[in-house]
Amino acid sequence: MTAEDVSTDMREAIQYGLDNGRFAQNSEITLLESFGTQSEWKETVLQSHSLKAKLQEIIHTSTAAVTIRTFLIPWSVPNGHETSIGITATDMELLCNTMKIRPVFVRGLVETQHWIRLGNGLFVTKDENGKCLSIDIFYRYFNGRWLGRSFLYSKYEIQRNTITNIWVNAKPRATHILNPLIQNLGLPAACRYFRIHELVLPHCLEGLSSEGGHLRNGVLQEENGPHNLQPKAKSESLHRLSSALYSLKEYLCDLEELIGFLIKASRRIATVINNDKASEQLRNTDKLEQILSTTTKAGRWVGSFRDRINIRINLAFHLSTQADNDINLQISSATKAIAHEAQRDSSSMITIAAVTMFFLPGTFVSAIFSMTFFNFQQDGMGNQQFQVSEKWWYYLAVTIPLTVAVFAIWTIWQKWKFRNVLKDDEKTAFEIKNKF
Repeated sequence: MTAEDVSTDMREAIQYGLDNGRFAQNSEITLLESFGTQSEWKETVLQSHSLKAKLQEIIHTSTAAVTIRTFLIPWSVPNGHETSIGITATDMELLCNTMKIRPVFVRGLVETQHWIRLGNGLFVTKDENGKCLSIDIFYRYFNGRWLGRSFLYSKYEIQRNTITNIWVNAKPRATHILNPLIQNLGLPAACRYFRIHELVLPHCLEGLSSEGGHLRNGVLQEENGPHNLQPKAKSESLHRLSSALYSLKEYLCDLEELIGFLIKASRRIATVINNDKASEQLRNTDKLEQILSTTTKAGRWVGSFRDRINIRINLAFHLSTQADNDINLQISSATKAIAHEAQRDSSSMITIAAVTMFFLPGTFVSAIFSMTFFNFQQDGMGNQQFQVSEKWWYYLAVTIPLTVAVFAIWTIWQKWKFRNVLKDDEKTAFEIKNKF
């Protein structure tokens, strides 16, 4: 890629961040510098005007001793919940062009779709004779929910013997963390260049472990707590905890992949630099492999916590279902009792209706025709006499057939009604069968 292509890509990346509000209105960058055998950092706070002057000074300064510079760039909003980077677009472009930062890093830094994560990058620049001129390593990592995501770009210019780091959203104790870079003066420059990654990653793992400990307490509280909470509230709490564990598992997987990438990068750098002592030390990746082992175990335990909370979710679901079943059984028992009462009432009503139908025809006939068959009167002597009409059989001749007819009509109507109910049931069953 030519310098013109790099410049074009850089302008496009800066413009994308500018269009999406990813840069601040003012710059405030902390610069840590160490020259040669200095065992303490020279700390300088740079704003827009002083940054430009400092970069001009860097361009025109050349020393034989190892020079280490680390630019600490914050988010414009604390606690990692950033809206923009704490540097202006103009200053960012000036910084990147001066320090020869690759545009792909800036593009990943200003990306608004946070799920699209910057990939791990290792670029080795060589001259026409195959001699290594510079090495660039960059990546993104997550510190935990309290500090959020961070970006680190590390560049080693072999001819100038200069190490440049750009650390976006650094840890609060960044100076203390980076002190070993300037204290182990016996290390070759290439080893001191790679040393920063061995210093940053444990603190990244510490942040994730702290979050894992917080979530673990939530898991234990759910496992040892009572089960008498409201099912809806319980389910929502468990799902939030499960979601957080899934996210933490992914962050640990990202960190595990990053450490594996750095182990491979260390071995590759050992093959391209022309320094036997440095190559031997770079091939020794014991520190990174130990961090990798710790990360793998942490990820496995987070997976266990996630599975355990999923068991609790299933338990809460089954307990809720069982409670619903108990309520349904109670409702069923009450419905059954109501049905028995209704059946008894129905039997009583049928009995009353039958008795009413038995007496109604006779009463109807007697009332309509004023049939009076019995009479009490006095004879000539003043004595009471009971007399029965000779036409009493008329009443029976009319009443008995009428009563039989009423019962017959009632029976036929009941059978017709029952037959219609059966037809409706058969029709419904047929429609359901055809539907499924």
